[in-house]
Amino acid sequence: MEIMATSDNVVRAGLTPKLRDVPTLLSMLNQTLEEESQNQGGGDDGRSEVIPVQQSPFLKVYSPPPPFSEFELDLISWREEDHQDLEEEVVVVELFETSSSPSILLVLEGEGVVSPLIMDDEDQDLDLRDQTISKGSTLLLSPSIPFSITTTTSSGSRFLAARAHTKEIREEGKEHKEEESS
Repeated sequence: MEIMATSDNVVRAGLTPKLRDVPTLLSMLNQTLEEESQNQGGGDDGRSEVIPVQQSPFLKVYSPPPPFSEFELDLISWREEDHQDLEEEVVVVELFETSSSPSILLVLEGEGVVSPLIMDDEDQDLDLRDQTISKGSTLLLSPSIPFSITTTTSSGSRFLAARAHTKEIREEGKEHKEEESS
């Protein structure tokens, strides 16, 4: 999964009708063979390894370090074999609060339901409905409406989805600079 900000710093290599700058691409490539363990990030080549943080039993958050800290990727994963002790037929996989920007949800495996959580009477005017999702589903999620994701506990079931969003920076009680200026 790739998340990328708007940029003019793109060198196209193919599969596009746009300009493909092959000489620039070839000048950028490093064709040196390395051991696999050296190629995992965090090495002397300037790359950083992104280590996920387990936020809940079903949610890992991948948050790249600076200077690539603009986005985060949430990996939402539920496997029946990991939770065989559950007796419920429907499992709330994750609850998401409101955020400062829209997010994109991509379902990679399984089926579920995204449910908006109506908080007050103002939200009653909106046409908010549960959305059934399955492998390949993509949703643009509103930043102002919290939501939950649920799935069923049918035999051998698995649910896997990724949610890309801007990073909510709230370190040491300080809001993101853009939020401070508003």
